[in-house]
Amino acid sequence: MSVPPARAGVVAVAASQQVLGFSSVTGAWVAHAAAGLSHNDKVVAQGDVAIVAVKASQQVLGFSAVTGAWTSHSAAGLTNLDQAAAGGSVGVVSVAASQQVLAFRASTGVWAPHAAAGVTSADKVVSDGNVAIVAVKASQQVLGFSAVTGAWTIHAAAGISNTDQAAAGNSVGAVSVAASQQVLAFRASNGVWLSHGAPGVTSADKVVSAGDVAIVAVKASQQVLGFSGAWTIHGAPGVSDTDRVAAGEDMGLVGVSASQQVLAYVAATGVWIQHAAAGLTTADILAV
Repeated sequence: MSVPPARAGVVAVAASQQVLGFSSVTGAWVAHAAAGLSHNDKVVAQGDVAIVAVKASQQVLGFSAVTGAWTSHSAAGLTNLDQAAAGGSVGVVSVAASQQVLAFRASTGVWAPHAAAGVTSADKVVSDGNVAIVAVKASQQVLGFSAVTGAWTIHAAAGISNTDQAAAGNSVGAVSVAASQQVLAFRASNGVWLSHGAPGVTSADKVVSAGDVAIVAVKASQQVLGFSGAWTIHGAPGVSDTDRVAAGEDMGLVGVSASQQVLAYVAATGVWIQHAAAGLTTADILAV
């Protein structure tokens, strides 16, 4: 996961029932009423986004560093068990009681709700950069929101469970589905999902994403899969679930201790490049 510059900050003050947002873009504090706010309510922030989910008033509050303003939206049935996540340009809240997901877009300061039949507080919710993903076990679907297009896109994910892995990066996200032996990538630039077979993939296999890169390392098939607009596969003899995998803005790395090699994935070309790494172990550090 990449870490965008922190330009939105939030303070939730239960006693005065208000939230205070600060934008480093505008250089100003902005207060907003938050009736019923408590210390148990979810507060998340990253990049240009801050979100406060208020159970008592059944509403979500989004603050954008870009617009320098708060925007509220109703969230019927919201509880403190519901999931919330913030990325650089988008935040997301899932509401089990009303079976919906709500995305907040920093560029416009607008909330975008979407139906999510069967969503529960146990379903995975991830967000980073321009990407938000919700994986819904009950409906066997993944929902992706793009801050670029401002829209939700649904894709079937037969057999998906709450133990399957999901990751979001600035421009792409990825979900692995063990039951149907596939990986699904979401691309923020066009809001499109792209699936690919991944024989042997399990919920223990590593899935990472950052920037323009998503990587899945599959122990059973001894392969690594890289995504940056299309999926590319490369052999990785001996790869295991304990091997290290890292992703950055424009590249990713996989260290395979059993075969003493490192593999680099280049986003611009979608090409894997390997190199010997004598003595490599799972304790050695990979950094991007």
